Amino acid sequence: MLLSTDYVPAAIERELERCWGCRVLTHYGMTETGLGGGVECAAGEGYHLRETDLYTEIIDPVSGLLLPDGEEGEVVFTTLSRKGMPLVRYRTGDRARLITTPCSCGTVLKRLGRVQGRIETEVHLKDCQRLRMSDLDEALFPIPGVLDFIAQVDSQGGRDQFRLCIHAVPGGEERVARRTLSALLHGAVTGTLFKEKVLYLENIAFSNTGWMGNGVVKRQIQDRRVSDTVQLLHCSSG
Repeated sequence: MLLSTDYVPAAIERELERCWGCRVLTHYGMTETGLGGGVECAAGEGYHLRETDLYTEIIDPVSGLLLPDGEEGEVVFTTLSRKGMPLVRYRTGDRARLITTPCSCGTVLKRLGRVQGRIETEVHLKDCQRLRMSDLDEALFPIPGVLDFIAQVDSQGGRDQFRLCIHAVPGGEERVARRTLSALLHGAVTGTLFKEKVLYLENIAFSNTGWMGNGVVKRQIQDRRVSDTVQLLHCSSG
């Protein structure tokens, strides 16, 4: 099974493999790259890039300066063989890094690490820290019974507050709530944010209605704060 179009959490890949009894690999590309961009091999250690057609770089999303291989930033590419509408350092808006170690499959092709989602959808918090949808996906989707969730960041009394609404398998809400609380408080990213009081956990709710989407809009954290632009500018200038 080959997945494309959007970021896919590792927990979803494992569940698809369990349900379908087949190997799941991911593909990275977009219309501007001619749909193809990079694809995982059987080793599952990053996307092998089409280097004969695309020159891929990672830049600082604020300054636009080139970043060293291995450092995370915005993916940009330059078309090498296109005669109609060539692109030079086209900014994708995606966050990822170039992998510097050789792939176990033996290829010499450059590899792009797993894309961590759209930079513009990241929620910027105080102390220049940020929360990404991929952070929540990796923390919550491994919990048995979680089908989907909506995350929201609001501000009250000068504090950034986090609210979560979960779509869970009916009858297992209490168990899911306990595991969700543990995952958030001890997660690699979220645990640090709550522990350092960068973000305050306000509410965990459940709902089984209104979850069907049109399959087009990408999932993202809802940022309801008025001062989001100010915080973003502060982090950029720092």
